[in-house]
This record gives sequence, C-alpha cells and structure tokens, in this order.
Amino acid sequence: MCIRDSSTRTRSEETTPSPLLDGGDKNRGIFGKRSSKGNLSMKGALESPKVMSGGSFDSGSTGGYSSSSSEKLYAAKELNHYGLRGKPVTAAFDFTQSLLAVATEAGEIHVFGKQQVEVTFVLRTPTRVKFLRFVKGVFLIAIDNKNIIMVFSLYSKKMLTSLFSPGQIECIETDPTLDWLFLGFHNGLTMIYDVDHDTFSDFKIENLQKTKYFPREGATPVKSIQWNPRDMASILISYNYVTVVYSLVEAEVKQHFIYELPPYAPGGEYSETVMKHRKPKVVQSLYHPNSLHIMTLHEDNSMVFWDANTGQLIQA
Repeated sequence: MCIRDSSTRTRSEETTPSPLLDGGDKNRGIFGKRSSKGNLSMKGALESPKVMSGGSFDSGSTGGYSSSSSEKLYAAKELNHYGLRGKPVTAAFDFTQSLLAVATEAGEIHVFGKQQVEVTFVLRTPTRVKFLRFVKGVFLIAIDNKNIIMVFSLYSKKMLTSLFSPGQIECIETDPTLDWLFLGFHNGLTMIYDVDHDTFSDFKIENLQKTKYFPREGATPVKSIQWNPRDMASILISYNYVTVVYSLVEAEVKQHFIYELPPYAPGGEYSETVMKHRKPKVVQSLYHPNSLHIMTLHEDNSMVFWDANTGQLIQA
C-alpha cells in the first residue's frame, strides 16, 4: 500500500483552485478575476478603480485618473469666507436657529448662521467679553470684564440696552425658552434679570453657604448655576464647599451636597495635613440630562457623583 505525501502535489493540482475559494461565478466576483492560467487573482479586486473621461474606468492608467476626467468629475469652489478682527475670547451657539456668536478681544461680536448670514456688533468701548448667551432666540446677551450687561436684538441687529450689574459677576445661566438671566455674584448673591422687560427681579437668593452651612467661612462666590433639565422650578447652585438644589417655587433648599475627605484619604489640598478632614473647593456642578444624578468638580481634580434625590455620594 502506497501512501502519497500530502506535501507533494502535481502541477495540475496547484493551478486548480480549491472549490472552497472558487465557488463558481458567485465567489469569483467577490475574490477577484480568474487569470489566464486559471487561478484567482486578488490583484484585480484590490486595485483602486481608474477613472477615464466619460465615467469609464481605466485599469491601465498609472496616475489613477486620466488628465481629462479630473476637471469634469470634481469641482471645488468657495461658498463663503469669514474673517475675525482680533483673537476670539468666548462663543455661544443657538441650536434652534443654528447661530454661532463669537466675541473677539477687539471689541466685536460676530454672529454667523446658515445661508451665509453674518452680522457684526461693534461695542462702544473695546473691552473683553467674558460671557455670551442667546436668550429665547431673540436676544444676544454679552457681559464684559467690567460687569456691564449688554442686550442685542437679533431682529433689528442693534444694541437695545446696556446696564451696570450690582456686583462682580462670577457665573450666569440661561434657558433657550425663557427670558430670565441668572447672575451669580462674588458675594454669594444670586439675582434674576428679566431680559424682555429690562429689569431686575425682586426675587433674590442669599448666600446659602454662609447662612445655612458654613457661617464661619464668610462670604463665598457663586461658582456655578444650572437649570434642572427636567424641572424648570429648581436650579443647582454651587459655592466653595456646598452645592444645593434650590426650589424657585418653595424658595427653599431641597437637597445639599458636601464633599469631605476622611483622614489619610487621597485627594484634597496636600499642603494641609492629611490627618484631618478636608473639603476640596467646588469648581463647577452639572446635572445629568435625566436630572437624577449630579456631578461636582473640585479643585483637586475630583469628580464626585451624587444621587440628586437622596444626596448620597455614589462615587468619587
């Protein structure tokens, strides 16, 4: 009995494709063309198509495209050109109307939109704008480093009014559907400015950290303000050491969040002793879109996640 070595095959077996790879005309279109010798050619399948004039393909062109077809198939032209005078310092975007506002250090505010819309507001005195917001799709609010509030109309393309704020503004919050502008001041006071009626509301929120939680800390600035994404009757306010959920209807705190580190725990200010409790300062606080969770960001780069309803720390 003669056992044939599987490694030695006849020339006819080497040139005959395996039925698993061939599969007739069906697989031949997938894996490539059959060469004159009968085997599969992967080169034909992997080669990029060569375009000739009139949309035909040329497999023999070495340049990839014929000289007469590139100008016919592809034509690039400039739709619009935007330019800014000065370095951009802040920006705002209106998702409803697809408007982009950019403030520059030269004292100009440029508003760009679709269909080649471009409007430029020139400030009376060149100053640096630190806050920029769209309000209700009608107004554009700009606040400069001198704490001057400027209201621009997107319809008339003019400045409607400008006024001095009662103090140094640390943060602001707006909603695309409301006329209100929340202002957080350096002394911890939170006020509401009615943009449509050009007046400050009598409703004020005192420094809650000083009055309710840490009276010995003195005045602390408002670090962050954010609307509840699913309840416009409550807002999230952060101070140096505490973040609160405040109800605008009931005028009271519904929940508070204080991040404390136990002794020897990593994080916090290492210049202090690690053998005592530490409270890293809050930089910003954010709602989850479902409003069920809250994240607070601290100066030691800690990201702390909370349950918005119970105030329980989930993870830090």
